[in-house]
Order: sequence, then structure tokens, then C-alpha cells
Amino acid sequence: PRLAEAAPLVALIGPGVVGDGVSGLAGRLGALLAIDEAGRLSVAAQGEGLDLPGVARVGVLSLDARVSDPLGRAETRASLGLGEWAAGGLTGDLRLSASGPGAALEMTAEAALGTPLGPASLDLAGRVDAPARRLDLARLEAALGGETLSLRAPARLDLADGLAVDRLRLAIGGGGLELAGRLTPRLDLETVIEGLSLDLVRLAAPDLPLAGTLSARARLAGPLDAPTGTLDAELSGVRLTQGLYRGLPPGDLRLSANLDSTGTRLDARAQAGAGTDLRLIGRIGGWLPKAITGGVAAIDLRADGPIELALLSPLLAAGGQQVSGQLRVAAGVRGILAAPRLSGTLGVAGAAFSDRTLGLSLTGIDGTLRLDGERVLLPRLTARAGGGSLTLEGQIAPLASGMPVDLRLSARDARPIDLDLLKVRGDADLRLSGRLRERAELA
Repeated sequence: PRLAEAAPLVALIGPGVVGDGVSGLAGRLGALLAIDEAGRLSVAAQGEGLDLPGVARVGVLSLDARVSDPLGRAETRASLGLGEWAAGGLTGDLRLSASGPGAALEMTAEAALGTPLGPASLDLAGRVDAPARRLDLARLEAALGGETLSLRAPARLDLADGLAVDRLRLAIGGGGLELAGRLTPRLDLETVIEGLSLDLVRLAAPDLPLAGTLSARARLAGPLDAPTGTLDAELSGVRLTQGLYRGLPPGDLRLSANLDSTGTRLDARAQAGAGTDLRLIGRIGGWLPKAITGGVAAIDLRADGPIELALLSPLLAAGGQQVSGQLRVAAGVRGILAAPRLSGTLGVAGAAFSDRTLGLSLTGIDGTLRLDGERVLLPRLTARAGGGSLTLEGQIAPLASGMPVDLRLSARDARPIDLDLLKVRGDADLRLSGRLRERAELA
């Protein structure tokens, strides 16, 4: 029969069960149900052009199921085919099969899909123990966007009380992923990641072309919204492969996190190039994702180490600019995320900056910036400009409302600009004051 004629009957199932498109049911579906003298049950169904607007569409449906002794030790042999189906942004063809008793039901699934990320495929085989609510996976192979995922060894999924896994080992992204323990309703899980390619990030963020690898080990337990435990992760050879940032050298990041009921203790170290080695240690109160999004978590973090300014040169090269030297970080931040308080220093030593377009050249840039609450204080920042000198003093409050500023620049016999058609040389005393985000004056 045509499904449109069955719409009033389907609507009796209940509001929201099959969506709001019951009145738009379309397609043709035929089914035959039979029970023979031995009590064997058989079901056969064929359908085409099936459409439940807003929920799903199936071009071709084929079902063949036989159940022996349905009231006793039921034995099932069934196959289901869904061709040209579409639901939730996915399209494709799907075939399912099942055979055996309920306590040892052999099942297979094959799918060829179209997804927003490109073609995908799935091939799965396993055994279901329906009374125990358990699935033993024997085969799992999937592909998406040129990446593959496969099962390294048989694994068990227990659905009797939430979801638990027994050594689920997967090969993915040139590396491996292993899960063992319980995922729901409470965590008691150990996770190991080995050599996972960061190129996988493009599947979720196509505009973030990353290279490098991730290895990690995590042990988490407790409620899903506030687990406790440990995390150790290492990112190696991380770099961007496209765009303006592709010229940056690869970097390495090591992270250790200890999560308890009151917050997260962090110890991270980032290295890049020959002269960058920055360490971050400290604590963030509360469960980390909530703390970051809520902005009210207490923070106590400190960063120490050198940063090679030449790392920025690939970003500046397109504009004819170049920078060198070293920034020495010895800084801390405390308070809450929404209102942090700064402390410590940022020291610049032996730095240089040039801009070929302007003919600007500054060398011997030296000085120390002091961080004090909302303010950055510049007791004295000096630079050479030709045979003369520049001195910058004052303060700026980047975290305060309106960004108050009071900076004084002094030039003595300075020659900052040297072009064929324009040369600048002389003395000057300038002052910038006010609020940069509202109104500031240069005099």
C-alpha cells in the first residue's frame, strides 16, 4: 500500500515518536507475515520511495527474516537492506545480517556512505549476546576522508549497565588507540594513544592543516562531568602545512595534568627551534572545561623560559619585516579567568626589527617589562636607530577597561628611517596618553 494512506494510523504511535512529518508520508511498502505448522515465523518486506519528511528517506528497502521456535530458544536468520537512504546529513546504502540464537547472534553490517566530509565506508562483524547485553567485536573496518580505522584484536563491549569496553584496540591515523574500562554511567577508563597523526584534525577542522603526532595516556574515574585522574600527552613535530604559518618551525609540547575534586594541576613544556623552551606550571580550579567556559575559576599559573623572536619572521616576511633576538619570560597570572592579575617580567635582549618597506631599522633593543596586576610597566626600553637612540618609558593596562596608556618616546640623534627618497634624523619627545579603546592623544 501507499504509506500516505497509513498516515492516520502512524500518528497514533504518539507525538514526537516519528517526527512532525507524519502527514507527508510517501512511498510504497509491502510486507508478508507467516507462521508455519512448526511455529516458524517468517517476515518479508519490500519498499520503495519511502519518505518520512524531516526524519529519513529510503529509496529501496528489503527485509527477509525467519525465526524458529520464537517462544522458546529462538533462532534467527535475517537480512535487511536499505538502499539510497538519507538521514541526518548522511546518504548511502546499508546491509545488515543476523543469524543464530539470541545468546549468540552472529551479526554483520556493511555500509557505503556519503557524508559532509566525503565518502565513507563501514564493515563490521561480531556476536551479540542479547540476554547479557554484550557485543563481541570480531571485525571493524572504516574509512573516511582518506583515513582508515580498523580493529587490531577482538574486543568486547558490555551494555548491561551503561557502556564498558574490554581492551578495544584500534589502528587509526598511522597510530593506535586503546580503551579499557567503563565509559558510562561513571568513568573508570584507561586510554592510550600511540603515534596518532595530527592530520586527522582536518576531518573536524578542514582549515587547520596540521602535521605531527600525538601520544597520550589517561586514567580517569568518577562522574562524567567532573572526573578525576591523570593525563600525560606529548605532541611531536607539530606544524602547520599550509597558509601563512607553514614557514614556522615544528614544535614539541609535553603536558601532564592531574585532576582532582578541586581543580587541575598543570605542568607543560613547549619547545620550538633552537632557542625556545617555555614551561608552564600551576593550577586551575574546578573541572577544566567548565572552568574555561565559565571564566570564574581560580587560576595560579606561572610561565618561565626563553622565546626566540626569530620564530615570528616567517609571519612578517610577506610584509618585508624581520625580527630577531630573545624574549625572556618569567611571568605569572593569578585570580580568576575573567579578571586575571599579572605578575613577573618580560625581558628583551639583543633584539632587532626592520621593515624594508618603511626603511625602518632598529637594533640593540633591550629592556624589561614589569607585569603588575592589570598593568604592563616599561621602566626603560631602549633601541639603536642608526647612530642615535630611542627610549620608550611608561605603562599600559591591556586588561583594564578602555586600555589606559601613558607612554613616552624619546629620540636622540636617531635615524630610524633611511630610504633613497626619504631620510629621517633628529631628536623628538612624544607622549601617547588616554585610553586606546576610547580616546588617546599623541603630543
